[in-house]
Amino acid sequence: MRMTTLILSLVLLSGCAHQAVTEQEKTRLERAWDCKPYFKPAEGLGQRIAAGYFGPKASFLNPECQEPNMPKEEQELLSKALNDEYWRFPDGYGPEWTLRQIQENKRQSQMENERREMIQREAKQRRAIAEAEAEAEKLQKQEQEKLALEERKQKLKNGAVQVADFTDAELVYAPTQNLSSIMASPLLAPDNGYYSGAVVLDAQQSLNLLRGNIRPIEPSSSSVGYIQKLYYVFLRTSNKTTNYAPAKMRIGATIKVLGRYVDNVKYNTVGGEQKVAPLIEVMYIGD
Repeated sequence: MRMTTLILSLVLLSGCAHQAVTEQEKTRLERAWDCKPYFKPAEGLGQRIAAGYFGPKASFLNPECQEPNMPKEEQELLSKALNDEYWRFPDGYGPEWTLRQIQENKRQSQMENERREMIQREAKQRRAIAEAEAEAEKLQKQEQEKLALEERKQKLKNGAVQVADFTDAELVYAPTQNLSSIMASPLLAPDNGYYSGAVVLDAQQSLNLLRGNIRPIEPSSSSVGYIQKLYYVFLRTSNKTTNYAPAKMRIGATIKVLGRYVDNVKYNTVGGEQKVAPLIEVMYIGD
């Protein structure tokens, strides 16, 4: 197929579309495919320039590499490759280049690029599959944990299992809100909702009434830029309070409490200022 194309090209270029192509012309055209440019012997750069055959373009001294024996497109392709190769090896071309070699190199390069692209596509597909499987496994695990949590919650509520820790208590009385929010700013009318949080055991007001506090650091307009606040909460215990052990509890220790917000209590500060703190009916006390 290639030979036929080349023969037709030769006929069209020579303007002899209706004449027979001689064997000599066929031979010259075939030899043109394997043409190799070469230099005449020269000892130095100056002699090359003086001789007029410095550089790749001037090196087409092989008559088989001259028009019309080689199609223009193929001449340009060979010339570009030779030019690149020349400047890589200014004292010689290194490997011998021919048009066939250049075309084969292009074909091999294209095949290599296609192979790399295929490898990249396959790697991308494998990553996508792995990520999808990991995501599916993650969702399945989350669903299993959710079902297990819901099952334990039901068992805790109906008494099938006992409350083992503070996490279990929060499951039983869920949803709970942050205790510190109502300590900093009590509601005008307690909402009977469940609240949980950590407080420092401050004092025992009476047999079944404890007082706790938190000391958050908040932004301030002072030169320091912050100020430590002090908020109180009153904790009422009863026979419904789980894990209440006065003999093991210490003033100044941090405890976790969960209970219902049932009322507000007024108290006076050391400076004589009257303030309000929430009263919590404690359901569970944790470490």
